[in-house]
Amino acid sequence: MVGYVRDELLTLTMNDLLSAEDQAKSALHLDVLQKGKFVVSERNMIRRDGTLVPVEFSGKIMADGRIQEIVRDITQRKLAEENLERIEARARQSEKMEAVGNLAGGIAHDFNNYSWRWPNKPFLSSATASSA
Repeated sequence: MVGYVRDELLTLTMNDLLSAEDQAKSALHLDVLQKGKFVVSERNMIRRDGTLVPVEFSGKIMADGRIQEIVRDITQRKLAEENLERIEARARQSEKMEAVGNLAGGIAHDFNNYSWRWPNKPFLSSATASSA
């Protein structure tokens, strides 16, 4: 997933593998882990080639005091979430355009109904004929 061999990984710390942004966020919830709870968080790990890979950390403290972390590559999930957000944004835009179209159609319909009444009023035609 990150391109390091086992021996290289054993010489690195978590800060070596986390992006600067993720290092600044917070520690990996050590306070929650110390309470015996299970922790799940999303971070960006740095691959050996320097590129970032989105990962999910799942961790707990073992009976002997060591921390067990399971790291999963969530690239595909992130891409699916971004795609879903784009689709939802398009759907919202489409709904807005439909509402504007319905409003404009309603206004045009009302105006059309109102304008067709004018020629059928005898007082309007007589008023304009007498003033001419």
